[in-house]
Amino acid sequence: MQRQTKPSTRCLEWVFKCFLSSVVFFYLGLAVGWNWNEACDCKNDNSGNLRSAGMTADLKTIVKFVEEHNNNDNNNDNNAELNDMKKKLEEQNDELKKMKDKAEENVKQHLSDSSSSNKGISEETDRALAAELKTMEKLVEEHKKNEEQWAVELNDMKNKLVEQKDFLIKSKDTVKQEAPQKPHQQHIFPGRHTGMYASGIEFVDRDDFIALYDTGVPAENSGWGNDQVFLLYSDDSAMPDKNATTREYPNGSQVLSVEDATKNCRNLHIVLTAPGRKQQCVAIMGQYESFHLQKFMRMAEGEKQSQRVLDMKLPLRLVNRNMMITGEKSITAPQKEHTKAYQKILSPYLDSLESVLNELKPIAKSVASNNAHNTIIVMVCNFGHSEMLINFVCNAHAKGKETEVALKNILVFATDVATHLLAQSLGLTSFYSESVFGETPQQAAAEYGDEVYSKIMVAKVYCVHLISQLGYDLLFQDIDIVWYKDPLLWFHSEEPDHPAKNWDMIYQDDGARHLFFAPYSANTGFYFVRNNRETQYFFSQFLTMGDLIFVTGSHQAALIALLSEQASLYGLKIKTWNRNTDEFPGGHSYHQRKDYMKKMLLSKNSTEGRGLIKTVIGDNHDGDRNVDPWIFHMSWTVNKDDKLKYFQQMGEWYVKDECNSSSGKAQNDMVQNPTINSCCAAKPLIRCHYKDKPSIIPCPDAPSADKKKNDSFW
Repeated sequence: MQRQTKPSTRCLEWVFKCFLSSVVFFYLGLAVGWNWNEACDCKNDNSGNLRSAGMTADLKTIVKFVEEHNNNDNNNDNNAELNDMKKKLEEQNDELKKMKDKAEENVKQHLSDSSSSNKGISEETDRALAAELKTMEKLVEEHKKNEEQWAVELNDMKNKLVEQKDFLIKSKDTVKQEAPQKPHQQHIFPGRHTGMYASGIEFVDRDDFIALYDTGVPAENSGWGNDQVFLLYSDDSAMPDKNATTREYPNGSQVLSVEDATKNCRNLHIVLTAPGRKQQCVAIMGQYESFHLQKFMRMAEGEKQSQRVLDMKLPLRLVNRNMMITGEKSITAPQKEHTKAYQKILSPYLDSLESVLNELKPIAKSVASNNAHNTIIVMVCNFGHSEMLINFVCNAHAKGKETEVALKNILVFATDVATHLLAQSLGLTSFYSESVFGETPQQAAAEYGDEVYSKIMVAKVYCVHLISQLGYDLLFQDIDIVWYKDPLLWFHSEEPDHPAKNWDMIYQDDGARHLFFAPYSANTGFYFVRNNRETQYFFSQFLTMGDLIFVTGSHQAALIALLSEQASLYGLKIKTWNRNTDEFPGGHSYHQRKDYMKKMLLSKNSTEGRGLIKTVIGDNHDGDRNVDPWIFHMSWTVNKDDKLKYFQQMGEWYVKDECNSSSGKAQNDMVQNPTINSCCAAKPLIRCHYKDKPSIIPCPDAPSADKKKNDSFW
């Protein structure tokens, strides 16, 4: 009897084991397939490659999907589904176990009943058991086949998943070749909230953007953290074409070209913001349009700078655009006394303007006739700075025929009689008017920004206004400049793509980056102006800002503020030549570009037979002589005395000591006997003053100008 129960029991066990394993594999296969299709919604195209129903090769989707499958434990949704499935399988397993136990119990009960009745097993029962056994064996066989088939299918599915995952990873590296959905084709901002003014974004290369859309400001070099420009699109119609493709740049980025990225932009508004500024937020708000920046800071209010301190506990409040974190306003509105003081000076000028223009007209015409470009080089000088004017002329004669002839294009506005006679004795054309310059101090300014300096700055405003009113192009230059070549040849170059052609005003870069010089940092000691309606009106407006000149101590801040407004309001085209370019170096180069100054000294002083450089370095630096500036402007100096010392060190000073304007004898000689050509030395008068400043000869025994350092320039 025991021999008959064992096959039945064994068969039942096999049946339930096979059934249970098949159910487990079945649901496991569903789970894997479900998770895959839910995450990707993917199909295979005819080529066997993965084809997404949405963005087929979008890099962002690919990376996200790979990360989800690599870090499935971190996917809460998938974990929840798998846990629910596991729980259901466990419940089904318990139910099957109960069914198995009940079936075994029934068989045992049947056998027990048969034994207890002493009847044995009938033929009918044997046949039933045999049929049941055969059916069970058949089911076992089928389940074995199904189990093998499911195992193969699951293995195939696993292999396909691995292949598809590899394809996705590979697509991350070749996304450009797989025709990706571009970010600009997505609405990354909620249309309900910003769809009227901000819908999509794009990034483009910064250098290419500057080259195509030059705002005229002195663009700094691109670098880490600042080598791309962020574009914001208002709506679908402004976004790049869907077939626009990226290109690879030297910095390793792959972005659209600037042309493609801005192809559909009807308007392009450019906002400039300082890189590297900490804790700064920029808000863009849909509103009636403004072309000015509204600046808020967490700063205490107060009349004194010491009261205006930053405090993160304070609310943000509106401040002027030039407010510094130190509490300095940079520019303060003129007070009543400033305006009255300037009105006193301006009134005589305006009253005599018509007669002065009539007097000046033939003189200006004569100067402009010396060149083919209807251009006048304008200079202003008082007697306190006269030796700078003398040095300029002596230097130009020493440099050669080109610069000597170019002196004929200069019109000096002398602010006193002595300087007027001096300029004429130097062979320059000079103009003096008591009604215009009678209030201008005759002495030199003690330092930058003092009262004398401010009044001299007003004289600079008058002279460019007069020439502009007469209709001439002008090149204004300070007297602390030396020429290496005729600068008018650069501004009137015949080259078709020359950078000077498309601008109304071109300024030397001051080099300073203080907020009150933003955004142009224009140096008002060397600039070129094309005469047109916009520039004429500019100088007429500038004429009214003398009270601001008195407040700031210079006409530079006032001029730059007006540049910004009129560039925006009237489309005045303004260009500031970058401080790191080589054409027009000045004080920034002298004090902060040591390598450039070495090259400049080597290149300029080894030409025209001067031969000075061999006494300094020798011939082993020939490879460094690769800069070719047109002028040098000794800006960034406190006063005239420092300028003189720096020029002497550079080998650019030609004025004899007896012609110093501080000498009473020199002034009398100039008035009584204007012929003072004896003031020019035949060779530069070289003297060492500071070992750490640029010099044409080594100055190892001289003191350092910078007391904190002891480095030698050479």
